[in-house]
Amino acid sequence: MNTYHNISNDIARPIERKATKGWWLAFAIACSAAAWGGWCMWLTVSQGIGVWGLNNTVQWAWDITNFVWWIGIGHAGTFISAILLLFRQRWRVAINRSAEAMTIFAVIQAGIYPILHMGRPWLLHFMLPVPNQYGSLWDNMNSPLLWDVFAIATYFSVSLVFWWVGLLPDFAMLRDRAVKPLQRHIYGILSFGWSGRAKEWQRLELVMLLLAGIATPLVISVHTIVSFDFATSVIPGWHTTIFPPYFVAGAIFSGFAMVSLLLIILRRVCKLQQYITLQHINLINSIILVTGSLVAVAYLTELFVALLSGNPHELFVFSNRATGAYAWAFWLMVVCNVCLPQLLWLKKLRQSIAFSVFIAIVVCVGMWFERFVIIVGSLHKDYLPSSWTLFSPSYVDIGIFIGTLGLFLALFLLYARTFPMIAQWEIKAVTPVIGDKEMANNTNNETIECATAEELLLTVSQLKKEKVAIKEVYTPFAVEGLDKALGIKESRLGKATFVYGCLGLLFGSWLCYYTMIESWPQNFGGKPNETFWQNLPSFVPIIFEFIVYFSAHLLVLSFLWRSRLFPFQKATNPIKKSTDNKFVITRVLPLVGLLLLASCRNSELPAATFAPDMYESAAYEAYELPPLAPPANTIKRGDLPYPYPNTLEGYEQAKTQLQNPLATDSLQRSQHLTQGKALYDIYCALCHGEKGDGKGILIERGKIFGVPNYKNIDITAGSIYHVIYYGRNAMNDFATQLTEKERWQVTLYVEQIAAPQ
Repeated sequence: MNTYHNISNDIARPIERKATKGWWLAFAIACSAAAWGGWCMWLTVSQGIGVWGLNNTVQWAWDITNFVWWIGIGHAGTFISAILLLFRQRWRVAINRSAEAMTIFAVIQAGIYPILHMGRPWLLHFMLPVPNQYGSLWDNMNSPLLWDVFAIATYFSVSLVFWWVGLLPDFAMLRDRAVKPLQRHIYGILSFGWSGRAKEWQRLELVMLLLAGIATPLVISVHTIVSFDFATSVIPGWHTTIFPPYFVAGAIFSGFAMVSLLLIILRRVCKLQQYITLQHINLINSIILVTGSLVAVAYLTELFVALLSGNPHELFVFSNRATGAYAWAFWLMVVCNVCLPQLLWLKKLRQSIAFSVFIAIVVCVGMWFERFVIIVGSLHKDYLPSSWTLFSPSYVDIGIFIGTLGLFLALFLLYARTFPMIAQWEIKAVTPVIGDKEMANNTNNETIECATAEELLLTVSQLKKEKVAIKEVYTPFAVEGLDKALGIKESRLGKATFVYGCLGLLFGSWLCYYTMIESWPQNFGGKPNETFWQNLPSFVPIIFEFIVYFSAHLLVLSFLWRSRLFPFQKATNPIKKSTDNKFVITRVLPLVGLLLLASCRNSELPAATFAPDMYESAAYEAYELPPLAPPANTIKRGDLPYPYPNTLEGYEQAKTQLQNPLATDSLQRSQHLTQGKALYDIYCALCHGEKGDGKGILIERGKIFGVPNYKNIDITAGSIYHVIYYGRNAMNDFATQLTEKERWQVTLYVEQIAAPQ
């Protein structure tokens, strides 16, 4: 079983070790692609968007296609962090950090395209409602294009603070284990002086929950507003009410595909198989399957609406998509987004790494062509046949797209080398571990060190009963029930967030009223701005974004202020390991807490010593030689060599070749089963459940997850024995605890309860 310190080591290893040649090669390729894209962007800015493949008919093409595609890619991170957090899905903790980083980097790429499409990027500030040299010249708050500006800017900033706040304990862990002074100084700045105090943890958990509640409608609103760019127009193929849910489902679909691809690579390269398990890949593929099915339903609904409308222009557009010049793109989209993802109904394929990589790439390609078909496929043949034309991308179009791919990859590679890819404090809170077997360094009556969260809660309870004053408690992760044990009052950040949201509502309403009704009441498209209430429906998106922006950012600022967390702030934790694997209680009154201090010194020693000679041998002299390993090519008495290695190939060989020798012993079968059940109840039932249904007590209490039901997996006597011998994922091996005969007895019993009734 793992320890807290081992988890920290595993997560910090990619940061603390030197970059490999493979990393430098990938980074060089990414930077080269980004440099090419940067040159193409410079051509666009210096010569104008005429260097693109646009024409008078198709004025939105690769630029808006890539913009919508990148925004969709950025949806999975907030979905995993926010929505899955609200639904208490513990499996998210191993993948949310990298998914959030992917969101931020993807939104950066998406933001490049509208800025370049302006033609004059230096006038970017005109997209914001700020005073300018033209007097009462304001943005059109009724325009979906302006809604895009507010939605994407809010989404980016909220995703950034959500990501950063969750990183504070991880930065503190890296700060306290850093060896190089510069590294320690940098992570000290980034951690804002995080110390892991109980009140900090209480506020952090509340802030994360509130941000999740704020970000959930935000993540849905962003692609909904992006869809309004098309749905509010009169272009055939665009003007439909199915677009908002259709775009949101498609965004989550493509976003999870990219998450799957990146996590599989990280899992292999950074050796994180213990944390990013096949169960995570299975669940991600399940979401891809569900959202892919929703996209397929949207395709059929879109076609049905066109047929039902009887509009010849709508019918022509859909007929042209399937049979026209871009029919190849349409059918490629259907195959990639509808047909191939349905193979994920097969559990074997959902848990296959190779197929997961394949389907992730297929979905990303298919969703890009979906946006291309929607935009170019609807524009290249408009109402006027004389203007019909085809679109072909220029080398600048292609270069900018490749450049954004390169920049995205370069940012992600830098992130993987400098930031923790997994939220170590969240992993420690949900993973079953054993306390680190280290003696406490500080044995005075001012501090007490505990090895586990359970030991900490017990010690705090005893101190409270003895009425011992506790100054502070420092922990490496949020300990459930600690705030109640310490009597910490409930934080008022939730109420403050409601007030901040009301401020955003008032400011957004005032801004829309002042700019559109009072200061600049212009007539847009035959729709005069006469009163605020008449225009309220078109003001709702902007007002909503201000509510989210104010509530999220002021909440985080209040959290940092109340917790005294600022850049260059010095941490107050008395022991560096309190951000890693130690639970520290400070300022215990003298004499009263001495026995408690002794009990926390080491979890294996009793609180008081009555007969030390019974369990402590006199240390006449220290051992000078290291422990001796068994001689090579030897085994312990009573065991036979096990020929199958601890690899995937070895597992498959054992599964097909290894047979249970006790299965043929019909005379003593009942005795073997009885003994196997007894051993199973001792070693296995805690996780796997008494009936092998994966509902053990640790599962029911939410301590671990991902334990399968024997009846739902393909196992044999050989595969069962192999897993018992070596262990698997979070399960430790039992080869050292069970004899060969006992291992086969457990195998025989597992075969019996796994057999169909």
